[in-house]
Amino acid sequence: MQIHNVSLSFKANRNYIHGTDLFNELLSYFTEKNLTNINYTIHKLIENNHGHIYIADTAEEFKYLLPISNATIRLCADEKMHWVAFLFADEPPINSIRYMYDENNLIKLCRFGEKTIVLHEGSPFTFIETIVAMHKQLLQTLHPNAGKWLFTKLILTSYPVSGKTISISYRHNFNFKLVKSSILIDGELMGEIYFSLLAE
Repeated sequence: MQIHNVSLSFKANRNYIHGTDLFNELLSYFTEKNLTNINYTIHKLIENNHGHIYIADTAEEFKYLLPISNATIRLCADEKMHWVAFLFADEPPINSIRYMYDENNLIKLCRFGEKTIVLHEGSPFTFIETIVAMHKQLLQTLHPNAGKWLFTKLILTSYPVSGKTISISYRHNFNFKLVKSSILIDGELMGEIYFSLLAE
């Protein structure tokens, strides 16, 4: 099993480490690899910016980490399965760093349809940041003033994703505990994204 120390930054004014930053950090350990069958779940908020990534080659190694993980990913890299766990301390952050992140720079490029948000041009953000921001905006549009939307789960058939047009289409609302939408690239279904509603 591989174990890596990680130190992440907070997005804009958020007081938790964003799920997109976890995913982007993970990609640095799988550079130049074709990733498939990605199943990513965020189990609880991460309020500390220092933690560890555990990359296991067997489900047996991984099962001991699952109950204590903040987030987990199962994926196939060049046809080899890996199980990944993110573990962060519950203590307050130490020497935290923030960076600018304005989702409006993306949202102003998007177009809305019936229960759909579409991007026809290049995004200023990474792919996962793009689809998460698009999905959040779609949910805020469909359910205004409902509360705070949290990114909780992502399923992708492959990564990196190639294509020009990204569409997020609202599919199912499981009593706001989970809201599922489809991810389409150039009209082809590439995965699903889930958010949960935190009432304010």
